[in-house]
Amino acid sequence: MDEYTIISDIHLGSDVCRADNVLEFLCCLETENLILNGDIFDNMDFRRLKKSHWQILKKLRQIAKETNVIWLYGNHDKDCEPISHLIGAHFLREYIIDDYHDKLIYVTHGDKFDIIIASRPILTRLADNVYRLIQSLDKWLDNDFKYSKTVKNKSKTLTKIIGNTINRAIKFANNHKYDSIIIGHLHKPCYLTTLEDMVEYANSGCWTEDDCHYIKVNQGLITVNKFIPNIEKK
Repeated sequence: MDEYTIISDIHLGSDVCRADNVLEFLCCLETENLILNGDIFDNMDFRRLKKSHWQILKKLRQIAKETNVIWLYGNHDKDCEPISHLIGAHFLREYIIDDYHDKLIYVTHGDKFDIIIASRPILTRLADNVYRLIQSLDKWLDNDFKYSKTVKNKSKTLTKIIGNTINRAIKFANNHKYDSIIIGHLHKPCYLTTLEDMVEYANSGCWTEDDCHYIKVNQGLITVNKFIPNIEKK
């Protein structure tokens, strides 16, 4: 059994939520602590929730009966505290894993390091909606998310935002004497260490694209893992 499992950016209610993958993952989950690291919901319009999305909430409620579930809210689900209580999760802004004598691990969604969200909220929502439409088109065309991947990989502005957000997260961890920092938000699974700041950085990816990722923490070791559905294992 793992000590900590961290997932983020499920975006329940969106057309691109990989609900089947999430359900399969949760059904085989064995962990002492489950951290839902933000953007579990896409928005608060419950009319957009599909049957499989409700099944995910039901499964999380079952898991919370035997597992410590922590919900760290992100920019999409900051009003979800009542829902977190219904499933039995603790609703927090941040969480510090301090189980290990020589290591402090700081976990937060990561939107507070994204200066664009803070300075240009309307533009951020517009860009987010456009990107969701592109993802929905990719899903309808069943083209392995060709167009959304192109936008993500070719956009110099997006690349700069991601780089700046990572740098601010690392600087924050260094200034507050954290050994490691784990965020979501960027939808870019990643693990790296910096020689300059001596900080370990990890991103848990997302569950809105074909490649779904999650993080495990055991004995202080952080690993970023790709979820492989059973249909791919055969």
